[in-house]
Amino acid sequence: MNQTIFEFIYMVGSASAAGRYFSIFFAKYLIFILIGVFIWLLFVQSLSGKHKFYLVSALTLSFILGLGILVPLINSLIPNERPFLELGVESLIAHEASSSMPSRHMMFTVPLALSAFYLSKRAGQWFVIGVVLIGLGRIGAGVHWPLDILAGLALGTLTFYTSVFLLKKGGIDVKKS
Repeated sequence: MNQTIFEFIYMVGSASAAGRYFSIFFAKYLIFILIGVFIWLLFVQSLSGKHKFYLVSALTLSFILGLGILVPLINSLIPNERPFLELGVESLIAHEASSSMPSRHMMFTVPLALSAFYLSKRAGQWFVIGVVLIGLGRIGAGVHWPLDILAGLALGTLTFYTSVFLLKKGGIDVKKS
C-alpha cells in the first residue's frame, strides 16, 4: 500500500514539467515561506510578549524533543531506505541517502502549524494546507514514502502537545495572554 500510494503521487509529481515544478517547490522551498510568515505573525499579532515567549518556548521544546531526540532514535531503530534508492527512481531534489523515517520536514512544520493556530486560527488553517503540500511534495519529489510523512505528522503533533503539557506542568501556559 505504501509503495502503491508513493508510485501514484510520484507519477503525478514527476510526469510533467508543471508537476515537477510544484513537487520541487513544495518539497524544498515552501517551508521557508512558512517560517517567514510565522515570524511575521509573531511580530504583528497583538499578543503579550509573555504569550509569544511561551509559544516560542513550546515550539523550541517540540523541535528539541522531535528533531533532537525522536528522529535520531527512530532512525537508529528503524532504518528506512528512501524511495529513490529502493525503487531506483529519480529524486527531483538533491538528498542524502539517510533514513527516511520519519520525515524531518513534517516533524518541523507540524509544530510550526500548530503554533500558528495559537497566533491566528485562520493562519493556522493556511499552515495546515502548507504542511500537506510539503508532505505531498516530498513524496512527489521521490525522497519520502507516505508512511514517513504520516509518521512525521503524528510525531510532530505528539511533540508539540507534549511540549505544551510539559510547560503547563512547569507553570507556563501558552494559552494565557
